[in-house]
Amino acid sequence: MRAALFGPVDEADNAMGGLVETAIFCQWFHCSEMAQLRYARWDKSEDGEVDIVYLDKQSLRPFWCLEVKWSDRYFDNPRLLKSLATFMRKNPQLIDVAGATTKTKRGMRRVMGEAVEFTPSAEYCYTVGKNILGHKGTVRSDNDSGELPDLFQP
Repeated sequence: MRAALFGPVDEADNAMGGLVETAIFCQWFHCSEMAQLRYARWDKSEDGEVDIVYLDKQSLRPFWCLEVKWSDRYFDNPRLLKSLATFMRKNPQLIDVAGATTKTKRGMRRVMGEAVEFTPSAEYCYTVGKNILGHKGTVRSDNDSGELPDLFQP
């Protein structure tokens, strides 16, 4: 729809960041637990925000979080994800590994001592859609292993 209204974009266009975030968030519309997703923003002086936060149904506390990026620079320089690490520290009940998307790179990095799993945005978007359909749209948050729910595994 964006291309029809404003013209096509290429992968280097400034609009791609917002489009990727929208695409990933929209995959969750197919999930029965969409109501558990939030956007986190705090303290304007810190400019802190995390793109997607999943709240545990019972405690209504954050269970996992994801920062959506359309760039590999955060993988190459993970300390740029200060807000994500700050959110993880402020919410110790989170699973041990947060997520972040990239343009093309995959792997595990530490951000201010916190573990972050990086996944290419296209792969993440596909995996969420595929796994939501395969799991009939449920996310299990009663996982004490500190690992990502199997919903996110390719």
